[in-house]
Amino acid sequence: MGLKELDEAERRALISLPFKLIATRHRLGLIDESFEARVVEARRHFAANLPGELNRSIEFFDPAQYNSAATLQDNILFGKIVTGQAEAGTRITALVRELLDELGLRPLVVTIGLDYQVGVGGARLAVADRQKIALVRALIKRPTLLVVDHAVAPLDPASQQRVMEGILAERKERGVVWVLQRPDLAERFAVVLVMERGKLAEKGAFAELKSNGGPLHKLLIAA
Repeated sequence: MGLKELDEAERRALISLPFKLIATRHRLGLIDESFEARVVEARRHFAANLPGELNRSIEFFDPAQYNSAATLQDNILFGKIVTGQAEAGTRITALVRELLDELGLRPLVVTIGLDYQVGVGGARLAVADRQKIALVRALIKRPTLLVVDHAVAPLDPASQQRVMEGILAERKERGVVWVLQRPDLAERFAVVLVMERGKLAEKGAFAELKSNGGPLHKLLIAA
């Protein structure tokens, strides 16, 4: 089948494929220095010859200007965090936060972030961010009893621990019922209840249950 046989939707889908290629992630061996130079030159030519009526349709990266089509972090870094390196995102994010603190810009960044259009029901946010916001909204209500059901499951292990410790510290004098996805996290609670097939299998302190050969002990070993 040739291009002439494709309808408009199929043409658009085909044309969009090259723009989804990320050389550092999709290791196809197609990008060399010569190709990179040609792409950069094509970008310059495209920007220089863009029709005037389309100038506001595309934002080009410019070191002297803020790019509203990119995230605040991308503007600070003037690019994307490289993929393929372990914990690159975590390390770079920590450095960005440190820099913002040094320059006294964190309050401004927080203000800008609060103006971000998150979409209907937070549809434009990552799942982890939606979960964090849901937790904050629950905490603001200051309920007598806070019930958390797998709310930190989308987070990485370090973030799970950090969020849990923060919530428990804030709720120190009030009740918390937390449905956990990791049995080791039960150590942070005064009373542990283990459910099996919808029924209570055992109840007690973590220190007692972790080594008595019961359900929690088995879960810890399996984990």
